Amino acid sequence: MSKIFVANPQKGLKCRDISDVNLLNFEWTDGKLKIRDMSNWKYYDIKYLEINGDTYLKPVKGYNCYNFESTFNFDCYCEGFTTDKIIRIDGFELE
Repeated sequence: MSKIFVANPQKGLKCRDISDVNLLNFEWTDGKLKIRDMSNWKYYDIKYLEINGDTYLKPVKGYNCYNFESTFNFDCYCEGFTTDKIIRIDGFELE
């Protein structure tokens, strides 16, 4: 079963863009990112990698949704989308 990374609705999710393209050479695992949007939860397909206590995510496909775009630092309508985008996350919970 794949992991579901949940953004805490009160604290949000701490994200940092990562420019280390060497991480792309690792084997990534399918997962989901779960973020609250108003009163609903939304799920986004992602790939994740865990190394030395750090958790990295990269998108599988683009979503025209502010939560997804801001998490991965894409522009409106997912402009600039790439599956090679990597972020490191902190402050999440697992479902």
